[in-house]
Amino acid sequence: MKKHYYSLLVTALFLSITTLQAANVNSKNFRFPEGITTTDYQAGKIVFKVNATYRSLCSPSSISNQSLTNSLYALGCTGIAKVFPDKTQPETEKNNIGLQLADLSLIYYATFNAGMPVDKAINLVLTSGILDYAEPCYIHRTSYTPNDPQIGSQYFLNKIQAYTAWDLQKGDTTVVIGIVDSGTDWDHPDLQANLKLNYADPINGTDDDGDGYIDNYRGWDLSESDNNPMIDNSDHGSHVSGCAAAVTDNGTGVASPGFNCKFLPVKCATFNATTQIDKGYEGIVYAADHGCSVINCS
Repeated sequence: MKKHYYSLLVTALFLSITTLQAANVNSKNFRFPEGITTTDYQAGKIVFKVNATYRSLCSPSSISNQSLTNSLYALGCTGIAKVFPDKTQPETEKNNIGLQLADLSLIYYATFNAGMPVDKAINLVLTSGILDYAEPCYIHRTSYTPNDPQIGSQYFLNKIQAYTAWDLQKGDTTVVIGIVDSGTDWDHPDLQANLKLNYADPINGTDDDGDGYIDNYRGWDLSESDNNPMIDNSDHGSHVSGCAAAVTDNGTGVASPGFNCKFLPVKCATFNATTQIDKGYEGIVYAADHGCSVINCS
């Protein structure tokens, strides 16, 4: 009788824990942070990550889970797609210095009717219980740049002790700084010589290096999906390129902490937008995949 009682007790406890865990999974409730307005995120679009437990259900443009499918149908989803379709699960959990590796292979965009509130859409997909997170596609803004000529005579070089650093090291052309911003002016006399060129993919209409980007000789424009990261309405990216990697000791313009380092322009700003960064995270991944040791996201 006691054995039967303990068996029932253990079963009841197990069911209680299971029910509680399920409740916790499905009790996620998204609310916008204070101060966020509709100008701070994209309408009709969210981003979410599927828990690795459900990896086998995932393909580039679909997820075979009925609960999530029902949620997507309820919000009027017009399609889902992996944000980084060429990424796979990391072979190891951590890198050789013990840092956690990011798994980008299960992150998706979902698009839907722009009339559906984004927070409602997020909470609908979270009820599926198979997601690590779901979020708005936030729009990031470039930092404000005063238009004063030769602002403060570059006081920051003293602030960061650049002169002392240059006595020890003047940078190296093998070090590439990724400028994830509004593009750059690759013809600028103080930038041209430090631009990182991709000689493996010259401009000839062919993806010579097989990286999925045709003619990305001078970087890439992720917002327009082309090989033209030249600035248009905002020169913020050029300004930042100069702050990081202007050609130094050349008798022209300004000096930069990077001195001899190269920079790679990764344009992530929507055409006709002056301060709007819409592909910032994709830009970071592009820069990392194309050899950048340092990435600037100002």
